[in-house]
Amino acid sequence: MTASGFWWFGTATVEPPHTGTEAGMLHVERPAIRDDQGACWQWRGFTDFLLLYRHLCGVDVTPFLHERLALGANVLRVLSMVAWDECTPRFSPQNFSTYYAELRAFAERLATAGLRFELTVFADAQIVMPDAAQRQDHLRRVLETLHGCWNVVIEISNEPFKNLPGGDAEAINLARQAQGHGFLVASGEYTSWPPAPTDGKPRPDYGTTHCDRSFDWPRKCKDLKDRTDSSDQQPWIGDEPMGCAEQPSGSRDTNPDNFAWYASGSQMFGPGATFHCEDGIHSRTPIGPTQAACARAFFDALTWTPRAALLWPYQRGDMGSEAGIGNMPILHDDALESRSYCKTDGGRSWCVQIQTSRAHATPRDGWRVVSEPRKGFVYLERP
Repeated sequence: MTASGFWWFGTATVEPPHTGTEAGMLHVERPAIRDDQGACWQWRGFTDFLLLYRHLCGVDVTPFLHERLALGANVLRVLSMVAWDECTPRFSPQNFSTYYAELRAFAERLATAGLRFELTVFADAQIVMPDAAQRQDHLRRVLETLHGCWNVVIEISNEPFKNLPGGDAEAINLARQAQGHGFLVASGEYTSWPPAPTDGKPRPDYGTTHCDRSFDWPRKCKDLKDRTDSSDQQPWIGDEPMGCAEQPSGSRDTNPDNFAWYASGSQMFGPGATFHCEDGIHSRTPIGPTQAACARAFFDALTWTPRAALLWPYQRGDMGSEAGIGNMPILHDDALESRSYCKTDGGRSWCVQIQTSRAHATPRDGWRVVSEPRKGFVYLERP
């Protein structure tokens, strides 16, 4: 980091770390998640859906952990079950006699590596665990098994509207049951607006979003702010943005800039985000070169935006006025970029111009561009 407080992207070769730096319990101080020292903590997630399954099948997960750490991750998003055909035997607690003991061993292995993990408890539960009483028992045993593990956060369900027989309502109720066991808890529900619940009962500790898979998906980082503002400042994580793959498709992107823009915006509007990719979905290592390049862009961009930025005043470009919303430090034009977002701390401002065609940003109102370390990333100062 330079004296001005920003990172230069891709200017140094970093040796892959063998251990991460995560340690200690987390707590929510809305809209932030804070570490045990009271500092704003940053979620730097990596989708690793089948990593627990690999461990249960006797695979040494060490190479996976080393690669994810080297890319910049501090949280792995891991499934507790799934009904995919590639899993033989099926990834179900019923099919592994030592499931819960190995779940504890898995948590301890990641803790030794200085990594946290988000355990998504239910996925394809309508197939793997259709009985409601069995789901209740599984959640209870998971919570008991992981008791005291500082490195665990709980997401009840992946897309519960299609992965839980009881849908979003069941996910919310199970999240409430899971609270108070020493873990930060999310329901996984994100489809209602405003975000449920609206009955006055306590909300889960944090929320997780899955953004639309559209051409302009990077600007959907602002969904985190919109949901935070409508849910009593509950922190929201961009937990499943557009996925990355070696070849582009309607649901997969290959442009590192798009991943960088989304990640930086996610730190502006929330505690962070999760990098989602094909090789992570299937827990393969090493991941492909395109996915690795996009992951590095994603994690570098998370680092560039200060962790406390989610607490600062927000500005947005608007075609209705030069100043936009909140008196922008830079000019915005809908014809040149899909969105311009800034977070400002006194005489310093961090801005992203998402999907911009500009060679350089145009400052305004006395601001001076200090650095543009990557396309569409602008650090400015003003006396």
